[in-house]
Amino acid sequence: MTKNNQPDDSRYDSLVQPIDSIGRFTECSQEELLQSESEVMGGTIFKRVGRGAYRRGTKILKVEDLSLIAGKTTPVQSTNVSGDFRSLLTMPCMGGYRRIINGEYIEVSSGDVHLDFNNFGTKTRTYSSFVIVAVDENRLDRHMRAMTNKKGMEGFQKSMIWKDNDSSEIRGRAGMMWSLIRFIDQLHKENKYLPTALGLSEQFYRALTISILKSTGAIEKA
Repeated sequence: MTKNNQPDDSRYDSLVQPIDSIGRFTECSQEELLQSESEVMGGTIFKRVGRGAYRRGTKILKVEDLSLIAGKTTPVQSTNVSGDFRSLLTMPCMGGYRRIINGEYIEVSSGDVHLDFNNFGTKTRTYSSFVIVAVDENRLDRHMRAMTNKKGMEGFQKSMIWKDNDSSEIRGRAGMMWSLIRFIDQLHKENKYLPTALGLSEQFYRALTISILKSTGAIEKA
């Protein structure tokens, strides 16, 4: 048994932490997980996949009102069963997941970035470590309006994925978001107030807005 009274699992233990500066992940039961992540995840329930023991460790890093959940998990199925969902940016560091909603499958792999404005449906995760960012749609809309002088997010695609193994341009968008997360992590390690003092939550929304505009071909018009 581990120090956390959990069964040994070498695959789980070998998963890297995508954010180092927050320290060792806290492992918890499903009830504790729901309570600690409800601010970001909404009404999500988790179901173990396979016969092994279920283990999941998480920590939350705050940059002003920007919440970053860093975590790792054994195979698990998560389903949002309420209307209390948040728009999420999910970034697997190792492993990945398959999302299904209304018969539509989306495969998200290591290094990808998945922007999902509708967190309904079911996700089946492999052994994986990840960063999940709660996206404030109103704040994103304000940045979109500032850059386009038009209708903000109205009419834009409601789910986008930037894959690490795609063309160099799309891979660059995924890389830009990962670089920003790692920069926040690096500064937070130096001083936990630095990311907030430097306004990196605003920078996050600018980078996300640029990625959306490039994906829709609207960047040239802007």
